[in-house]
Amino acid sequence: MEEKYIIDTDIGDDVDDAFAVMLAAKSQLNVVGITTVFRNAMQRAKMAKYLLRLIGREDIPVIAGIDTPIVQKMQYLLPAEMLEKEEREGYYTLPQYMPEMEDEKIVSENAVDFIINMAEKYGNNLVLVPIGPLTNIAMAIRKAPKIMKKVKEIRIIGGNYSVAHPEWNIACDPESAKVVFTSGIAIKAIGIDTTMRCPLSDEQLSKLKNLGNESSALICNMIEKWTAHYNYVRPVMHDPLVLASCLEDGIVEFEKKIISVSLSEFRGCTIVRGAKDLESAEIDVAVNVYPEKFFKVFDKLIFN
Repeated sequence: MEEKYIIDTDIGDDVDDAFAVMLAAKSQLNVVGITTVFRNAMQRAKMAKYLLRLIGREDIPVIAGIDTPIVQKMQYLLPAEMLEKEEREGYYTLPQYMPEMEDEKIVSENAVDFIINMAEKYGNNLVLVPIGPLTNIAMAIRKAPKIMKKVKEIRIIGGNYSVAHPEWNIACDPESAKVVFTSGIAIKAIGIDTTMRCPLSDEQLSKLKNLGNESSALICNMIEKWTAHYNYVRPVMHDPLVLASCLEDGIVEFEKKIISVSLSEFRGCTIVRGAKDLESAEIDVAVNVYPEKFFKVFDKLIFN
C-alpha cells in the first residue's frame, strides 16, 4: 500500500509552514490530513484550509488540535512586549491571519483522535510529519499507545543536534517532545543546525511575487506580515525540507544517534548521549543536507 502522510503544523507564525503545505499539496505525497497545533490551533486550521482551497486541494481535510503545551509557559519563550503585542485581543492572534480566512469550514473531529484513527486505519503505511510543537503527537501516543505503535515513522523538523540549543519546536513543549522521542516509534529528525542552510534567495522571492496566482499572492502577503511582526528578513525553508526529504532520498543524510530531550538544566535541548537509557532513544538524525538537491525539488513544485 502507498504511504499516507499527516502533516502536523503550527502554520501562521514562521512562514515556512505555508511553503511546506503548498509543497506537499502540489506533490505526489498522499496527504490524508493536515492537523494544527499550538496557540490558537483553530485559526491555524482555517489558514491552512484557505491556502489549500487556493491551491485547489480542498480534498485534504484540516483538523484543529491542542492549543496548550503540557507544562511550558509562553513567558519562558517570548519577551513580555511580544506577548502583549500578540495577545492584545485577549487571546493569541496569528500574525498572518486574515479576515477572509474566518469562514473556512474545519472538520469537527479533534486532531488527536484523527491521528489515532488514521494510525488504526493505515498502520505501517502512515508517516507523521510534525513541523511544529509535538503536543498533538504526544497526546495521541499517550491516549492510544498500542495503536500509535503501528505508525511507520515520525519525521520531525525540530531540535539542534550539534550544540545544546533549545530549538523552537522542541522548546515550545519539551514534555511532549520527550514523550514522542521515547515512544519506540521510528523517528527521523532534521534539526535547525541542518535546515539553516536552506534560505530563500532574492531571485526565488522575486519569482514568487511574479507567479501571479492566488496561492502565491497569499504567501507573499504572509511573508510581508511575518517580516513586519518579527523583523526578520529572509525566510528559511526549515519545514519544506522535511517534506522534500520524504519525496526524494539523498537530500538529507541521516545517522543513528542516541538523543534525549532535556527537561532540566538544558530545558528544551536535544542532547546527544553516549549510551541509551530509559530517558533517551536511538533515532535517525540529519547530519548533512544538499541544498541544491532540495531546491531542485522545491522550485519544481512551488514555481510550477
